[in-house]
Amino acid sequence: MAADNLAALKANPYPGRLIIAGMDEIGKNLVQVYALMGRSPKSRNRFLVLDPKKPGKVKVEVAFPSLLGENEDLSLIIYTAMDQEVEDNEYGRYVVTNGAHTDAALENHLIYLSGSYSYEPDKPNYTPRIASDFNIDFSVENSYYNRIAGMCLLKRSPFAGEKDSLDNRRETDVYIYTLETAPGFGYCIHTYTSDGNPLPSFKGDPYIVPLAGDIEQIARMIWDNLNEENLISLAVKLIDISTGEVQVKIINKYGQVKE
Repeated sequence: MAADNLAALKANPYPGRLIIAGMDEIGKNLVQVYALMGRSPKSRNRFLVLDPKKPGKVKVEVAFPSLLGENEDLSLIIYTAMDQEVEDNEYGRYVVTNGAHTDAALENHLIYLSGSYSYEPDKPNYTPRIASDFNIDFSVENSYYNRIAGMCLLKRSPFAGEKDSLDNRRETDVYIYTLETAPGFGYCIHTYTSDGNPLPSFKGDPYIVPLAGDIEQIARMIWDNLNEENLISLAVKLIDISTGEVQVKIINKYGQVKE
């Protein structure tokens, strides 16, 4: 099933932004994956980069600021995709999202995102906001709860009015998942079902894909199974379940060139 799902992902021309949450095949590390795709020159004008001030924090930046419009909503373009907080070396929280809601996801349970955020205001696509988290209690070894991946989808309701509401949170359907991970597999969710105009929002539940090998092999496997024409950047984070230590691998199609 996981292999079939990966093959279907490879055949999908445009899943949009993508999150995978799971566990490596030796069961030592939790895995978070974030991928960026783009169709237009403007949407391809981005790359992922590690924050030099905080290990494990991954940000989306633009390669050429001159390509941005004067009234561009930068919150939809430049944001933190991956971040984590560890309290007193006892409790760690690790999040990955597709937008400006990363800080809110880091501070609260994913279910509370709907109190501050809705789908993205990018008419006519109304892109869903997606997020995932892991919460690790380092004082309890081999805890079942340390292997749980939370996932969240904030999607425009099919009953939303034709005109944008003053408070789009009232027109947002909230999907929350609590998913047990297993060695060698991950749960995948993305913003779009496929290509289209407007882009059709993701449908269904998170689905299982394989996560084989070390961080380099996982990154290459996911990279090679996303549409080559539209793929921009990919980040893979491994989180040691015992210590909270993180490793990050980033692949950028267009490099990290800034004017």
